[in-house]
Amino acid sequence: MQRKISPNLSTRGAPHDEVLDVIPKKSRAVLVRIFLVVVITIVIGSVAVFYCYTQIYRPYIWRADVGRALTWIGKEQPEEKRELDELTEIRRLEQIGSTLPYRTSYASYKDRSAAAISALELGDHLGSPAARFIYGELLKDGGLLESGESTAQIQFEKGHKKLAKGVQQGDARSILYYGLMLNAGFGIKANPDLSLAAFHRVMQELDEEDLHELLARMLVKDVYTVPDNEASFLRWVAEEILSKGGTIERYDLYTICERLHYRDFIARCEAKLKQDSNKNKQKDLNFFPLDPNAKVFGTKPALPVPAADKELQTYTGYVKGSFKGAQGGLSTFTVDNRQGGADAVARLYLNGSKPAVRSMYVRSGETFKAESLAPGNYVLRYRFIGSEDTFEADRIMSLKQIEGESGTQYSNVTVTLFKQVGGNLNTKKVPVDQF
Repeated sequence: MQRKISPNLSTRGAPHDEVLDVIPKKSRAVLVRIFLVVVITIVIGSVAVFYCYTQIYRPYIWRADVGRALTWIGKEQPEEKRELDELTEIRRLEQIGSTLPYRTSYASYKDRSAAAISALELGDHLGSPAARFIYGELLKDGGLLESGESTAQIQFEKGHKKLAKGVQQGDARSILYYGLMLNAGFGIKANPDLSLAAFHRVMQELDEEDLHELLARMLVKDVYTVPDNEASFLRWVAEEILSKGGTIERYDLYTICERLHYRDFIARCEAKLKQDSNKNKQKDLNFFPLDPNAKVFGTKPALPVPAADKELQTYTGYVKGSFKGAQGGLSTFTVDNRQGGADAVARLYLNGSKPAVRSMYVRSGETFKAESLAPGNYVLRYRFIGSEDTFEADRIMSLKQIEGESGTQYSNVTVTLFKQVGGNLNTKKVPVDQF
């Protein structure tokens, strides 16, 4: 008898009618290729983002800050704005970066610092040999918000590395700023003799503006050094400036000629100073007549030659290398030297005790505002360049900072350095060692 199997029932062990797709297992080589593609994609993406950030976005922000700075300058000093517009872009950025932090009437200290940094960063980005050097100088001298020796050293080291290529290629401006760093020991071990050899190498290639920068810095004797065997160096720089149609300030002339006593050179400088300050309007240089019987060497020049002042500098701002303390407050202290008749050094002493918490150099005809001062009682002492007479204000400068419901009240003090009839600030002489 045969056994009948129902068509609706399946026999045990019989295959199902559905067949499922089977995903084959990837080999090790395929997995490695996929991993490499992912890594390469991430790397390329990161490089693209980095490039866009450093080459497009950051320069765009820097240019926006520089544009705002030019707007401030145009409103306050239209003539200076026109002069800046005539410069190449790199020179314009260097000029803005080096001077903007000290223009207290333009904007807040924070905004001026940010704009100056943007100008120097953009200048460095475009290939300026001077930008990192100027940046480091400002940080060292307290001209920027984040000033200090350590931050300045970082900029000098960056500048030293960036200048290496230009120095090897013989670029005159790169050698100039490398030499200045080498002379002062900024970011590199100081070697004044080697630095002057570098200056001699490129002096004839430098333009008038760079020669003025060199002369101005080498006249700051507490930072830069002219070795005794190079006593004529300042004269050579000045001669090169004159030969290129430039002018020399009278006080700089005295310092240059201090040890040399070259009467013919003094005569040339004096004649040049008589010319229009716009340069080269008069093509022929008129020499002062010299006494034919006078000795050129070994005689004292007819012009008075005061001893060089160790704190002499070429711009209004904090004294180079000075300590900057009593920070973190909102109060300000302005020194007005528009009527002083000579450059002045003014110092603020917290509670009258040394060292000074702010040391300011204010050129004749200019003002300077010390900002971010902490509350406290301050004593002002000052003297004029070329004189050892030191004066102290008779009254205490009390700077206050009071928090209230409507906001914070703080002090803004201004002192004018001249004998004002009916003024409210009396002074007295104090010993030089108290300064």
